[in-house]
Amino acid sequence: MLSAAATAAAKIKQTPVAAAISAAAAIAAICTTVATSYHRNKLEADAERRHAYMRGICQRKRAERDARRLVPFECNVDPELQALIISLPVHELVQGIQSHRFTSEQIVRTYCQRAKLCGERFNSNAEEFFHEAIEEAKEADAYFASTGQLKGPLHGIPISVKDQFDQKGADSTCGMAAKCFHPSAEDGLLVHLIRTAGGIPFVRSNVPQMLMVTETRNDIWGTALNPYNTSRVAGGSSGGEGVLLACAASPLGLGTDVGGSIRVPSNWCGIYGFKPTPQRMSTVGLTNGMSPQYGQQAILPVAGPMGRCVEDLTIIMKCWWVDALWNRDPYVPRMPFNDAIYRFAAMPKATTAQSAVPALPFVTCGPLLAATCAMTPSSLSSASSIAPSREDDEREKSPYPSMAIDVESGARSRTSSLNCGSAFGSLAAAGGFNLTDPSPRPRSSSIPHIGSSLFGGASAGMLLARPAAEVPTPLRPRKLRIGYFTTTALFESSPACARAVQEVVASLTEAGHELVFFEPPNLQDGAMTLMGLLSCDRGLEAYIRGLQGEALNDAYEPLYQGSIMSTAARTELADSAERQGMWRLAGLVRATGVKNAFEYKEYIHKAKTYKNAFVHAWQAANLDALICPTMPLPALPHLTTARLIPAHCYANLFNLLHVPAGSVPVTHVRADEQCYTSVHRDAFTDLAVEASAGTAGLPVGVQVVALPFQDELCLHVMGLIERTNGLHEHVSLTADQA
Repeated sequence: MLSAAATAAAKIKQTPVAAAISAAAAIAAICTTVATSYHRNKLEADAERRHAYMRGICQRKRAERDARRLVPFECNVDPELQALIISLPVHELVQGIQSHRFTSEQIVRTYCQRAKLCGERFNSNAEEFFHEAIEEAKEADAYFASTGQLKGPLHGIPISVKDQFDQKGADSTCGMAAKCFHPSAEDGLLVHLIRTAGGIPFVRSNVPQMLMVTETRNDIWGTALNPYNTSRVAGGSSGGEGVLLACAASPLGLGTDVGGSIRVPSNWCGIYGFKPTPQRMSTVGLTNGMSPQYGQQAILPVAGPMGRCVEDLTIIMKCWWVDALWNRDPYVPRMPFNDAIYRFAAMPKATTAQSAVPALPFVTCGPLLAATCAMTPSSLSSASSIAPSREDDEREKSPYPSMAIDVESGARSRTSSLNCGSAFGSLAAAGGFNLTDPSPRPRSSSIPHIGSSLFGGASAGMLLARPAAEVPTPLRPRKLRIGYFTTTALFESSPACARAVQEVVASLTEAGHELVFFEPPNLQDGAMTLMGLLSCDRGLEAYIRGLQGEALNDAYEPLYQGSIMSTAARTELADSAERQGMWRLAGLVRATGVKNAFEYKEYIHKAKTYKNAFVHAWQAANLDALICPTMPLPALPHLTTARLIPAHCYANLFNLLHVPAGSVPVTHVRADEQCYTSVHRDAFTDLAVEASAGTAGLPVGVQVVALPFQDELCLHVMGLIERTNGLHEHVSLTADQA
């Protein structure tokens, strides 16, 4: 019967009608294949033409910048004066202008020359405004000469600006061709506040394409090189800022942070950086690095300062937290910078004598701030406190030692340095008390100022009012309870990064603070939740749309390939990774990828749940602050950062939590620390082992974290670490003959 059926089928196939149908089907299949191939080829050709067009825009923009470099400007500043200028922190530069030690023009010319050299050598710069900055400096000097007054706490100081902040006459390219040749008509809000305070934007710093990776690389400005080792990345997305500051080519800079973008380059370039509480800052005047329609709000970006000492970081925050910001952006709570908390970690305590202290007219809101301002001097001093050691006292009397490093020869020479610790001593003297002496020593019957008196009145800092007949009581930093961890199960720290935390813990313990081990609960859950929220669109759609036809940078390739993986392939890969014990890879694969609206809301809920668990653990441990590595590895080789995504959990966890965090440089990788070990057996470990070779001499820092809205306390702890362990050094530019 089967053979008969086969014979009948063969006869049917041989009929003219069946043959015609078969032939038509074959022809249709061929036509479809040809049409599909033609369409694919046409799309690829169109894409390549678009890529070439966008590359041309990038080349034109860079050529425009380079042409401006050919217009010379003179740096007629004595070399010894230049060396002095780059050795001083910003607040002492302003004092130098006021005391006629040097002029704003001399400061600006010095830094313009260094920034030009730095940009040519390390690709740190985007657009440069050296000539305009020199003219602004002349105007600042003329203003001071005619009025005897300073414009503000940044009077005549050159400020470098990340290529994301809107600035009059400049493109905010975000490393993207589509944003070239669209200069801002006015300064953005945050740049405007810097100018109002007397600052002079003089150079814009290089960034990654679209700002979303920790390697600063784009087709406009090129790849930023780490000045300690040019085979290593500078970090990102504020990588250009890190390079400029590491080379003493800028005294102070503006960065942003959505996943470690201030703290990672600060850590890898050996500088200081601070990420404020996002809800306490405005994003008005910041250009979005992706599609304008990308309304992601689960992980908030935030602007913050990057500098060469903690004291200078606070100047930027004081310039930003003013009425002009709150009036322009009413969604930001009115919380002025609280100097009492920053200087002394002063915290509110119950008191019945609050009526003796008049309210401060400029305090507008914030329960912690209001409670602190309502304290009497006696209630402030009743907090547990410690007196700085004799060694700390000597540090305040003399400049910090600094190392100028010649990257060609590896030689290091001792130079004069940033004397940021002296701010604490001068503060005590101005306020009528001595931080190094536990006994009260009133020197004046006037109300003591907390903060620099350089600009006079309440604008310089908060006033602690007291009854006229009361003898002043000295304010002393209180004893803190600080948590710490050196490594995590998700991605173990390298020896140098763990040692950095251990050294800080030992120093703070010796200083009288209480250090307790504390590891964030379920850190892997937090890290994977953040990755899930930032990768919810298929094929990096928000990124691709923002590029408008420009080719996606190769630094994004691992992320892109992961984003286009089908659900079935993703599940199969994750299951396979789990069977082989590679649970880090499995977790990352499951967390990333396209999500529908419900799944995205599930991740929002996961984020809220994790925040609650973190705060509960923090409060149960009764912590004031937390210290941990900023990154588990020193600066990585080029094109490896996107392949080591789990390593970023130390930094981006605190973006998920929306808490303030900062990075403080404390040490360098030793020759015997160029290694890495892990219990994990996967590609991440293999790459970390490879990346750890050749890292001797690279800077390593620690990260400081506080709870939301406790920014001043975070900066206070950063200052404590700076005074005991902080580095103050810069990389040489052409044997430092800048």
